[in-house]
Amino acid sequence: MRVVSRGLPPVNKKAIESSQLVLIHTIRSTDLANLILKDIDDFIQEHKDGDEFELYIATEGLSYSSKGDATLNLATYKGVLLSKIYEHYGDSLKRLFTYSPMTMKRHAGCSANEYRSEKRPMIKAYLNEPLTSPLKQAIKDGKMTLSTNFVDGVDDLIDAYWAFQTMIRENHYKVVIKNG
Repeated sequence: MRVVSRGLPPVNKKAIESSQLVLIHTIRSTDLANLILKDIDDFIQEHKDGDEFELYIATEGLSYSSKGDATLNLATYKGVLLSKIYEHYGDSLKRLFTYSPMTMKRHAGCSANEYRSEKRPMIKAYLNEPLTSPLKQAIKDGKMTLSTNFVDGVDDLIDAYWAFQTMIRENHYKVVIKNG
């Protein structure tokens, strides 16, 4: 896993006219999608056996309580990413899953009413999973926390893990580990 800060300044919506804002988000979403495609390409090259492969993608859907500009921008960025994935991988893209946040929370054991709007239970459930990873160790060591909250992006990485686990636990994909 690779985490990259693009070092982009925040977008000041009040100082930019709306058509320029559309251009900025179009450029940013396309550049980000291309970075993600490069990471997927690198992972495939490192792990594939032969020239052919099947790609399964699992993502988190937007929550029903989401609203406002941020939600529209998030949906736009996701749409650009999914479109680029389809365009780039073509027939190798076998399935594209989107799971609701509540479905992912159910698989993490965090779907009770008191957990519905919180991220910490998802992170705690991740820490209880039987795996070892640098992210898990960094969270346990406190390297991924600020004074009272987690570093930006930690919850997104955890959500990605739970999207993958949801795909497996709903039998949409079987993990095959080859010996040797």
